[in-house]
Amino acid sequence: MGVIAKGLGGVLVALIVCLSAWGQSTGTSPIDDKRLQGMLTDGIALMRAGQAAQALANYFEPVIQEYEQRYRDGKTRVYSARSPTETLLYALEAAKAEPRQNASVYSGNWGLAYFLKGYALVELKRPAEAVVAIDSAIALSPQNAQYLNERGQLYIVANNWSEALKTFAAAEKAAREFSPPEVMKAELGRALRGQAYVRIELNQLDEAEKLYAQCLELNKDDRMAQGQLRYIAGLRTRRSDAATAPPDTASSGFSAAWGMAEAQFSVPAVMDYVRTFSLGGIWNDQGIQKYARMPDDKAVLECLTAIMPGPEKARMVFVVDEKGLVTAAHTDQKGWVAECMANKLVGHRMPPPPVAPMYFCSRYEKTGENTTQLSHCGAVSLVRSCGRNGISSTCKVYARQ
Repeated sequence: MGVIAKGLGGVLVALIVCLSAWGQSTGTSPIDDKRLQGMLTDGIALMRAGQAAQALANYFEPVIQEYEQRYRDGKTRVYSARSPTETLLYALEAAKAEPRQNASVYSGNWGLAYFLKGYALVELKRPAEAVVAIDSAIALSPQNAQYLNERGQLYIVANNWSEALKTFAAAEKAAREFSPPEVMKAELGRALRGQAYVRIELNQLDEAEKLYAQCLELNKDDRMAQGQLRYIAGLRTRRSDAATAPPDTASSGFSAAWGMAEAQFSVPAVMDYVRTFSLGGIWNDQGIQKYARMPDDKAVLECLTAIMPGPEKARMVFVVDEKGLVTAAHTDQKGWVAECMANKLVGHRMPPPPVAPMYFCSRYEKTGENTTQLSHCGAVSLVRSCGRNGISSTCKVYARQ
């Protein structure tokens, strides 16, 4: 399942339980919310059966259209709420707005239909449209922690760490104040884990650790938080070891590692893995969907191109364990380049490989004043043609026989 699908997995039933026709506006003939709720339930069943397109076309879109045609007139601010508290909040916000707004609050089904539309679109590999659908759900239900959490996850997929952090923080506040009791802990835990995950990506390990500790206060059996705390502890250890190692340590055993890599790259499953995640892919990391590229995408180029004049050619091998963690970084370079690679790459997270340990090898070649090329060893080269700007490089990736 896609990133939204995973988020929904444990809370779909809770969301449906929370639905009700809160705050129906006066003067408008209400539609049959119970019937539309039944349609959403049927659509969810289709989604779980792997029929996302049918669920979208036959259930989620028709529900959205019925609400839009009946209630959106372009003059009144419309909301979708799942509790009386949320309904009251939206009414008060409209009353306090300058200029004052007329507002109507309708059933939570409306926002949920957009949310489920986003779910389906991710499954159909249409992420840009999924973002629009989730944003529509949030516009209708701006204090719905579940929708905010999913938006934060989509920011993670886009590597937009600042917006992800802001959105998960908003989800935390909304969960504490407005989530119904039966889903509050789940939605709050997700918001805290989302913030912690971003903190790890920003190398703010102390802050991440505190957030995961809060998750365990909410639920001592939170396996995601437990796993990430173990990951943080291991990452600290590996970084400490790499930082105190002699500069040439990373290059020891390079020839043997390169030979192992070349042998493994003859395995079809290994090449499929490299093709997928060199060009970009999504995998599940401790319950969180993560968008990935191989670690040499950025870290290696920073190490190689930051040196003036820098090496003209280099070879590298990364050793990946069964959990997808880079445990060693070997190179035919020495000194600062080797030390930089070890410090940047050891502890890097990747999707669990098809074989373990996996030896992932790359070649680097400077082909012009402002261009570099990075390719993987094996029968098929996945080539990055990189344009350099200062100490950073932007790469385009393509496959060639």
